[in-house]
Formats: sequence, C-alpha cells, structure tokens
Amino acid sequence: MKFFDVLFLLVIAGLGAVSLFGGCAKKVGGMTGPLATAPSVEREIWERINQHRRTLRLPALEYSMAMAEQAQTHAEQMGSGEVPFGHQGFDERAEAIAETVQFNGISENVAWCSDTKSIADTAVKLWLASPSHRRNIEGDYTLTGIGAALNQQGVWYFTQIFAKQR
Repeated sequence: MKFFDVLFLLVIAGLGAVSLFGGCAKKVGGMTGPLATAPSVEREIWERINQHRRTLRLPALEYSMAMAEQAQTHAEQMGSGEVPFGHQGFDERAEAIAETVQFNGISENVAWCSDTKSIADTAVKLWLASPSHRRNIEGDYTLTGIGAALNQQGVWYFTQIFAKQR
C-alpha cells in the first residue's frame, strides 16, 4: 500500500462532523450496472474500528441499524453524485436517527477512496492518520453505523456515524 499517494483534505461541518478526502493505491475492477454496496466492507470497517478502540481500552461501539441506514443512503448519494462529497444533509440524518435512537452527541466521518484491494483497512488507516477523524473514532461514543458504496467508476464512498446513546 503506497501511502505517499494519499491526499488528505479535511472538511469540518456542523455538529462536529468531520470528513476525509483520500486517494488510495491499487485497482479494483471496473463496475458495471447500478451503484453497488458491500455489507462485508462495512462489517470489516466496524471490526477494525473496534479493534483499534480495544487497543486503547475503550469500549467497543455497538452497531446501530438505524444509523447504518442513514450512513448507507449518504454513501450511495455521494457515490452517485446526487449530493457532493461531504456532510450535506448531516442535520437531517441526525434528526432521522433521533426518531429511533436517543443520543447526547453525534458526529460523522466521510471518505472516498479509489483503486484499492484492502478497502476497509485503507479507509480506517486513513481516518486514523487524521487527528480530527481519530477523535471521532476514539470519542466518547457508544454506537456507530457505517455505509459503503462503490460507484460505476470504481470509487468507494464511506459514511460512518457515531453517537453516544442516552
């Protein structure tokens, strides 16, 4: 994995949301047909995030399907170009989550990454290399939901939402 090819651009948006704009090395085959999603990538990211938290003696994040649904929709919308890369609509996602999950705090990491084999590992490593993304990953949160979408150009888009349940 060539980290010298990685390009970061941090964007900070409302409610402490943070984003990552990254590029990765190595190619994934071209995608044909509609936008594809990969539940296994989402699970791998969740496992790697919790593995990192365990090394710091932090509690594991529980997986919230309500949060994951919002994260997935946002990842797909970014991948299709329906919304620009970033945190547009974060307040609405937080409001939708609040209908089923009571929380005291909420934040979001987003990323895009193209051309990689070990996509989950790369996404987590890139987030951990960024202080503001690391703060979300290591933050005082109890729940997470993750969305991952691969578009027709072979670019992955990710959204990870963090919340502290009341």
